[in-house]
Formats: sequence, C-alpha cells, structure tokens
Amino acid sequence: MAYLSSSVWASAAAWKVGRRRGIARIPTDNLFRRGEGGIELLSMNGLVAEGEPHIHITLSMPDGAFGGHLEPGCIAYVMCEVFLAEVEGATMSRQRVPVSVEGMGEGNILRLMFENT
Repeated sequence: MAYLSSSVWASAAAWKVGRRRGIARIPTDNLFRRGEGGIELLSMNGLVAEGEPHIHITLSMPDGAFGGHLEPGCIAYVMCEVFLAEVEGATMSRQRVPVSVEGMGEGNILRLMFENT
C-alpha cells in the first residue's frame, strides 16, 4: 500500500475541545491533557509518514498557552484549516531506535528515516 508522505506547514482553528499529550520521561508516561471551550490553535506542525500523523500543537486557553502532541478527540467550533505539503523524491518511515537522555531516562523511540526514491 502506498502512503502519502507530507509535512504540516500551517493551520488555523478555534476549538471546542482540545486534547494533547506531553512526554516528560523515557519510557514515556503519556501525560494526557484535555481542555474545553475557548481554545485557540496557535500553531500546528509535523509529519505524516506511512499514513500516520505525528503532529505537535500549541494551544491558547484562558489559563495559558500549552504545547504537546495532537491527540484524537479535538473538536473544532466551526472549522480547522490544515495545510499539507506532499514530500516527493523521498520515502519517510519510522524505526524504533534505542536512546538515553540525561534526566529523562532510556528506552526505545520512533525515529524518522528518509530513503531516496
């Protein structure tokens, strides 16, 4: 199966419900957060590789601005505009690699790999 490889360049939205995930250590403890009402999407960027998105977001809410990984369950008030750019000439994939990060721990993470086509 052929998957679209693309990068997310820009977006604009006002959300009713926002869900994000942060990572504080390795292996990840998946710090899920949910906000409701009056959420402005300030930025969104990332990649789609092998049909799977890996998107980082910055949200503004009444109690501050927050960032993390985009998670299923976000609901836009009216619309969410996302601009994608297709990557040509290279195939993107993710492979598990071992890492050790001082202060965060060690384990295996998914690393983005590029292969010329």
